[in-house]
Amino acid sequence: MKRSKITAANTEAVIALKKVLKPGQDVYGIVVRSSRSNLSRSVALCLDHEGRNSITMDAANALGLSVKETSHGYGIFIYGVGMDMAAHLIGLLAEALFGDYYALNSCWKTRCAVKGEYFRAY
Repeated sequence: MKRSKITAANTEAVIALKKVLKPGQDVYGIVVRSSRSNLSRSVALCLDHEGRNSITMDAANALGLSVKETSHGYGIFIYGVGMDMAAHLIGLLAEALFGDYYALNSCWKTRCAVKGEYFRAY
């Protein structure tokens, strides 16, 4: 996985995320798009199961990853197959923030709990 160098944006994003996230907290990963070949995904990260309180942009900046806009919203673009890429992304974020891959709890959601419709991440 290609990551960019540490910049001021990375540092600001890490500081902002540390204000919001604490070790042991649940973070929801929502796959907003999968490629046709299923070799990459766009994953949105949120703090609740309804998709509000998105931390997608700050997480992407903290990790130095790119964000893609899809018809279902914004998501962090990540390559990978054969494992839960949303959980892996949350693990990378936990490692960047707290130095421990398992410091954050990974949860996932495919549909909005309220409307029963596909989630739109903002």
